[in-house]
Amino acid sequence: MEKIKIVNILILGVNKWIVMKYSVSLLAIVFVVFFFILSDDKSSSKKDGTKKIATQVIKKELSLDEEFKKYVPKEFQNKCEGLNNICKKFYIGYYLFSDNLKTDLALKYFIESYENNISKIVEDSEANDYYLTDNIARLYSKQNDNKNAIKYLKLSIKAGNDRNICYLGREYDKLDMLKEAYDDNSYGDVENYNIGVYHGYLNDDIKYKFHMLKAANMGDKDALWYIGSSHLKGVSTT
Repeated sequence: MEKIKIVNILILGVNKWIVMKYSVSLLAIVFVVFFFILSDDKSSSKKDGTKKIATQVIKKELSLDEEFKKYVPKEFQNKCEGLNNICKKFYIGYYLFSDNLKTDLALKYFIESYENNISKIVEDSEANDYYLTDNIARLYSKQNDNKNAIKYLKLSIKAGNDRNICYLGREYDKLDMLKEAYDDNSYGDVENYNIGVYHGYLNDDIKYKFHMLKAANMGDKDALWYIGSSHLKGVSTT
C-alpha cells in the first residue's frame, strides 16, 4: 500500500511539474504574441502619422487656380476671365505684395508678369511697367537683394517713375558703391545725380557735392542747374 502511495505521490508530482512547465511555456507564448501585436500597432500608428504629414504637405502645394481663388478677392477674380495664366499670376502677386510671409511667391509672379508684358494683357494701371518694376524692386529690397533692387529701380525710373531717384541712391549706399559709382563712368550721369539727391536728403554735404559735380561733368541738366544755383553751397535739395 505504501508503495502505491509513493508511486501516486511521484505521479502527482510529475503531473504538477508538467502543468507548471506548460503554463510557463503558454505564458511565454502569450507574451511574445502580445509584444508583436503591440509593435504592429505602434508601427501602424507611425505609418498613419506619416500619411497624415504627407497629406498635409500635399495640401500645401496648391495649383495656380487654387492660389488664385485663395489669394485674390472674389469680387476681382473676373478680371482674368478669358485671359491667360499670366493674368492670374499678376493678381496673386499683387494681393500678396504686402504679405511678408509670401514675398517669394509675389516676387516670382511679378517677375513672370513683367517678362511676359502683362501691361499688354491687363488693362490695369498697376500692371504698367511704371508700377510693376517699382514693386519688384521693393520686394527685392525686402530680401536684401540690393543688386536686383537697383536693376529694377533703374527700369522703374526709365519707365518714368522719378520718385525712385532717391531710393536708387539708397540702394547704392547699402552696397557701399558710392565711390565706385563716381570712379566708374558706366554708372552714368543719372545714377550719380540720384546718389547726390539721396545724400542731400541725408544732409551729407561732401557726398552730395561729390556726386552732383560728377553728374554735371557728364552733362546732367538737373545737376548743372543745382551747381548754378545756391543749392550747391549748402545741402538743401528743396
